Amino acid sequence: MLRLSARATLLLFFFWLPFNAVAAGAALIPSGAATDDDLGLPALVYDYFRAAEEAARQGDAAAFREAVAAAGGNYAVSPDGRKALVGTGDRFDEYWEADMWEEPVFYFELGRGLLRYGIKRASFHNAAWSAEARYCAFSATTEGQPASLYVTDTEAGEDVALGHLGWRESGASFVFEGRYLVWLSYEERPGGPEAPPLWIPGLRAYDVEAGKTVELLKADMATFENYPGSQFGGRVKLVPAAGVPQELKTANLYNEYNGVYIDCRVFGM
Repeated sequence: MLRLSARATLLLFFFWLPFNAVAAGAALIPSGAATDDDLGLPALVYDYFRAAEEAARQGDAAAFREAVAAAGGNYAVSPDGRKALVGTGDRFDEYWEADMWEEPVFYFELGRGLLRYGIKRASFHNAAWSAEARYCAFSATTEGQPASLYVTDTEAGEDVALGHLGWRESGASFVFEGRYLVWLSYEERPGGPEAPPLWIPGLRAYDVEAGKTVELLKADMATFENYPGSQFGGRVKLVPAAGVPQELKTANLYNEYNGVYIDCRVFGM
């Protein structure tokens, strides 16, 4: 679904490209466009990242971070400064067909340069990295629903969709705890005949090594308190789910939310 000419309309559905398209890059080049890199990117796109590419290849960590920050406001640099994911917004719309929430995202690695790219919905402002900087978790806007949570494996170049992200007034709602990504989640519950769906909070953990999700805290609906007419729709207490691994009972978010009332949400009011 990549196009070869200027975009005429926006796609109104969710479209996801695997974040590993080295060979597919050639399909993104408009007819006759010059290229200047190994990925087959249009020269205009490559020129935009030239400073970051050169700093990355030279292994200059300070210059690399500075160039990445200058390239765009939507980016995430790993804590060790060796990896970066950079979104470019609508800057290169003439080369890619995407919906209004999507953008090209480019992956850099210090000492290697620009390695791959993909089209995706991604917000890196609150991104979280695993301790060894292999995995990066980020959120993505979904119209009319809570934000979605994804985790990307920077070595394999693959993204995993984990579901909807819970709302938190302050601080991060997803963090890495060892090999687990722990996040405050939302699950949709159908509303009444004239009522929108109610999104119920919970707490989950994703094992990046095993590729499995574990429920840590669940909503005790017997404790539900309604907020008529409110965007929050009410609140409910979170209680331990069955079979929580012992190692996750010490997770920060588990202890913060265990036994606590959390707001539900209503979208589309």
